[in-house]
Amino acid sequence: MPAVRDIRLNRAGQLTAPQGFVLGSAVLHGGKIAALGALAVFCLATTTAIAYLTSRAVILRSDSIAFTVPKVLPCLALTVLAVRLFLRRVRLRNSVRADLKRQQVTSVAGRILWRQGWFDGDYVAEATDGSGPVRAEVAPLAPGPYRFYLLPESRVAVAAESTAVPGGLWTVALHSAPDVAASLFGAFEKSAAAHPIGYPPTVGDPAELLRALAATLHFNAEDLAHNRRGTLSAKQQWRILRNTCAPLFLALPLLAVPAFFMVQAWHAGGDSSMRNVWLVIPALLAFVAIALYIRHVVARKVDTIDGTLQRRVEISRYTDDNNNTRTRLIHYISIQGRQFRVSHVAWRAVLPSLRYRVYFSRSTGRLLSLDPLDLIPAQHPGPPAQAPAAPWMRR
Repeated sequence: MPAVRDIRLNRAGQLTAPQGFVLGSAVLHGGKIAALGALAVFCLATTTAIAYLTSRAVILRSDSIAFTVPKVLPCLALTVLAVRLFLRRVRLRNSVRADLKRQQVTSVAGRILWRQGWFDGDYVAEATDGSGPVRAEVAPLAPGPYRFYLLPESRVAVAAESTAVPGGLWTVALHSAPDVAASLFGAFEKSAAAHPIGYPPTVGDPAELLRALAATLHFNAEDLAHNRRGTLSAKQQWRILRNTCAPLFLALPLLAVPAFFMVQAWHAGGDSSMRNVWLVIPALLAFVAIALYIRHVVARKVDTIDGTLQRRVEISRYTDDNNNTRTRLIHYISIQGRQFRVSHVAWRAVLPSLRYRVYFSRSTGRLLSLDPLDLIPAQHPGPPAQAPAAPWMRR
């Protein structure tokens, strides 16, 4: 097994030939850095042109500051961001080159844990002793404690072994050079921690996995305790009713207006109210449909499915208001032939090829929570396809 051979030499402080070849090829694969450089030059040129043109126009205008600042500031901010990204990638590439010349590897104890941001989240690697960052963007590692083998200057992880689960090994030699280059030198690092390759994930910290699932699927320990007993928690019930029963407010006027005229006709002693019954039928049908839709929510019933969970991504094409064809990614998790749509952050937090118990509402089809079971991974024939999920910047 390549990982066993590489880690044996990494323990002795040596960089193996396969690891050096992949990293060296990734350094030579400079398309991502060149693209960032072109973006930085374009933004700088655009900002300069706008500043020049607005300064010439200021001569004929009295409101010079109010006229110039709103046009220059957005381009200036984009220019600073592009230049910053470009310089950081160039500095990282030079550090990797220096490390490859030394052919040395250092080790550090650390953990893979879930870090939740304002709008996103991902699994990240951290050193236990706080000695510095661990660049493990390429490593498809599940949550848990590890011993990372790093290049000394760039702090790029070339291998890792789990200190909690025997056999949890990884080496950068398992990846192709373009994937490594995209993860290290792209504008945004690829999320690789939840993408097992060639072997099932080994979860050394089940509590951290459960915390990631709770943070992205919006449930807590109380909700999960209720779901395990087969009932909805009060918070889950209120959230579903609040999001589902909004059409009721649209149906109320349809029912109230005809009912008002029917009551007025009945008080007047006429029989025209019976001729207006058909006006109430659409509203009554809407109430019946919604009542059937939320019947399990009102009864606080929870259904479960046990099995090995997988993930998939669909590419949906649509036309915007300007008749331009655009695409968007739709993320799903599937278990026992049933699939649930989730956000891309929750999709990233779920480790595939593991056994879960899925709690959901049957009438609404809404996913409530996920409960990892025995954490014994199911064997799969090979590495899953890399999903085109939108990555995010970890640092």
